[in-house]
Amino acid sequence: MSELKSHPLAELFPPLDDDALQELAADIRKNGLRQAIITYKGQVLDGRNRLAACRIAGVEPRFKEFAGNDPLGYVVSLNLTRRHLSESQRAMVAAKIATLPKGSNQHSPIGEPSQAQAAKMLNVGKRSVERARKIIEKAEPKLIAEVEQGKISVSVAAKAVSPPKSPADPTYVRPADRYLPAQEERLGPLDTARANISGELATLLKGKRATLKAWMAQHQGDGIQAVLAAFAAAISAIEKHL
Repeated sequence: MSELKSHPLAELFPPLDDDALQELAADIRKNGLRQAIITYKGQVLDGRNRLAACRIAGVEPRFKEFAGNDPLGYVVSLNLTRRHLSESQRAMVAAKIATLPKGSNQHSPIGEPSQAQAAKMLNVGKRSVERARKIIEKAEPKLIAEVEQGKISVSVAAKAVSPPKSPADPTYVRPADRYLPAQEERLGPLDTARANISGELATLLKGKRATLKAWMAQHQGDGIQAVLAAFAAAISAIEKHL
């Protein structure tokens, strides 16, 4: 039986898992090979799973040479039609398309696809393709395989490849440590601002509640941290007098 290699375009899509491959082999053993294996320049362009199943089933495969002018479009169209791929799986395919070696798709009308073009072809967001590319470039083979098989999403896998910085990281800066200095530079010390606002709010709440809206509008630019802290302090003060 032929030992043809797969064309790089055929390897864009993940192969069938073992169970699905055995099911395909059983069907071919029973009903024969229904669809010929498509070759292109001496390599398998479409049908590498069918070829593997033929070998398992002991059935001689049939071959047919690709006669079109867009091998990439042909492979993408067939696989998107016949296979139910998740968005993450499609993103992985798009990332591979955008990093094809020069000349792999030299006969395609769009030439070497960009990430944006590949994302459009596979109907996924460009951000997902960027994550997928990071996974392909940096992840361990096992993690890559899990994403390609639809067991894990690209967003989860991308975080595993580049986890966010944590307090254990000496370069980590808490969001509050970035926010509060900026507020203090604009408003002055937050403790002072909070005390002033708390006093004003407590006084106002002893009167008509309608004045609360006016107070909120007046202090709209004081920063959410100061406003919330003052509001909580004022409520606490009022409760003590109830």
